[in-house]
Amino acid sequence: MLGFRPNDYWDHSAAIYARIKGERRRWVIDGALRRGCVHELPAETFSETHRGELDGRPPEELLGERLPDLGAGEVEIARVVIRGADPAVISIRADRTRDGQRVTVRAAFERGGVFAGRDPTATLAQCRASRLPSLSELIEIIERSCGAQSLSADAPGTPSEGLDFWRERSLLQLGPAVRLQVHAAAVHARSDYYSGLAAWSALSAQVWSVRKAEEIGLPPPGPSAPGLTERRDDQPHRYC
Repeated sequence: MLGFRPNDYWDHSAAIYARIKGERRRWVIDGALRRGCVHELPAETFSETHRGELDGRPPEELLGERLPDLGAGEVEIARVVIRGADPAVISIRADRTRDGQRVTVRAAFERGGVFAGRDPTATLAQCRASRLPSLSELIEIIERSCGAQSLSADAPGTPSEGLDFWRERSLLQLGPAVRLQVHAAAVHARSDYYSGLAAWSALSAQVWSVRKAEEIGLPPPGPSAPGLTERRDDQPHRYC
């Protein structure tokens, strides 16, 4: 499963979602498609007028809307959704080079409170390769992009912390009185192109919960998610 590699991002049924930034609008699109109500589909992006009307909305309702706009040929291939006190989305995006021979993959971060537009400073990581990333390589990109140093030069930790950075942040903000499963679920990754990514994300949360329970002397949580083995540290190939 970790070696799975899609044939294409652009000629795929998931492409209808791949340019919609907001979590809530994706949910609206999914419901409209299930009902066959294509006329109810929202626009890809908000106009500047609509963006100004969003300031008073609850943060959860705006998840993803403040991501940088996608380029003309860009599609989102995966996203990391962060919930809790500082909800945000990290968007993993792909685009083809002009000659169509290579693929550029980048990670963009939703900056709280500001519509980033095409702000290049919102890009966490970017690389180019001759083929689409495998699931294992996508996980590597996500882990590198989610680390504390990728997001803030003065934040503690290293990029290798990956999703665990946000779980530790939730634990720090909400405290140990909240069940570990709540902190573990503070961040999750998913993809319409890589069905195994959600299973890996669930396993990652389980591994963190077990380790943290041992550290603070709590009973271990329930069984881990099936379908994936924990990713090895000795991966022989780095995507880019």
